[in-house]
Amino acid sequence: MPRTTIRRFTLPVIILTTLTLSGCNTPSAKQTIADIASQIPIAQAVVTTAAAAAQTIDPTDATLITNATTEAQSSLAQLQVLCAAYVQAPSTSGLAVISSILNSLLNDNAAALLNAAHILNPNSRNIAQATLGAVQTALLLIAAILQKSQTASQVATTAALRTYKLTDVAPFLDHRQIEQATGVPFATALHYQQAEGF
Repeated sequence: MPRTTIRRFTLPVIILTTLTLSGCNTPSAKQTIADIASQIPIAQAVVTTAAAAAQTIDPTDATLITNATTEAQSSLAQLQVLCAAYVQAPSTSGLAVISSILNSLLNDNAAALLNAAHILNPNSRNIAQATLGAVQTALLLIAAILQKSQTASQVATTAALRTYKLTDVAPFLDHRQIEQATGVPFATALHYQQAEGF
């Protein structure tokens, strides 16, 4: 597979930090944001499921999930409003805010996911990792839509500023869901990212 093709399909696994697009007012940018808006309810449903799972474990252990899902619901609701506003009136600043909120949410959820390893109760730990992994997968799929608008240079810049590595969260992601969305085996994307130093 040509390198450029692999790069195109590895985008779902790269975290956004900033996005500076020239021509952000183009119809394709508007369509990208509209596509993101259509995926937000799916992510919200995943977060709701994760929050419900927190009710099934020890309250002390559930705090990690509850905090992460509360932040995710708030940020996703904010993203929904911002996406609607962007579609009505595209702007570089609006796109940057969407990117920043999504990046922050990805980083924070990844931190919670990795912290779940410290939960002592094995059942609670497994539930936390599974539910937060599902949330991370849903968020990465949203990020993939936005990243389709980025150049290879922009992708590399944002990847370099991630607060976690894909290899850290990979065991908890839904590989099949990512493969269905990208059309590339997860292992291929992961290998490419490692080769690039991500």
